Amino acid sequence: MVKKKWVAGATIIGMLTTGAAGVYAGSNLQEIKAYLNTSLGIVVNDKDFKPVDSKGKVLTPITYNNTTYLPVRAVSEALQVPVEFDAANNKVRIGSSGGSSASPVVTPPPTQTEPPATSGSSSKRPQHLPSDFPLPADFKTTHLNDTSSGGKKSVLMIYKTKEDAKKLNELYSDYLKKRSYADVLNASTESSVSLMGESTKESSMISSGSERDAEGYIEVTINWSEL
Repeated sequence: MVKKKWVAGATIIGMLTTGAAGVYAGSNLQEIKAYLNTSLGIVVNDKDFKPVDSKGKVLTPITYNNTTYLPVRAVSEALQVPVEFDAANNKVRIGSSGGSSASPVVTPPPTQTEPPATSGSSSKRPQHLPSDFPLPADFKTTHLNDTSSGGKKSVLMIYKTKEDAKKLNELYSDYLKKRSYADVLNASTESSVSLMGESTKESSMISSGSERDAEGYIEVTINWSEL
């Protein structure tokens, strides 16, 4: 099993969805009947907030058995607190890693070396991503959280590329092997990328959708962090 870490800026009470169901598809998932809660309003620091995806599409909260689920990545742009996924114990840890699993730990926003998130289109490498972490020649960043907190660096990056998904899978598989990653989970297909794993010093999750836009681009998401 692998242990994933990433920084998602959100103070959250209850369970949260990450949008990475494809990575965990299988016997651990149970089909349910839930409801899109269009009437629920979200207020962050006394300001109305509407969660959106990387393309600006409004995301609707989901309600199931009187519990409301919010998308982590969208909420991360409103607040700042580290979120750690402990795959070995199947737990989401919010706040400090030593907090109790009985309830979330709410902490002040972490000290960061630069603004937590940027948007738009850029071909500039993230500052904290390892210098040898491969990116396709035509990559264009559309979303970036590039932070350092508590002496540990982390990157949440979404970029678009016209590179073939199979080649991207080979590229990142070879890279994780080179970096001595153990227990790498590879659920990639001919048209999409889905890799996650960790070494003794860092963890990575790399995924992409299978559909391309009108210009032939697919979106690739990288979650990388120091352990």
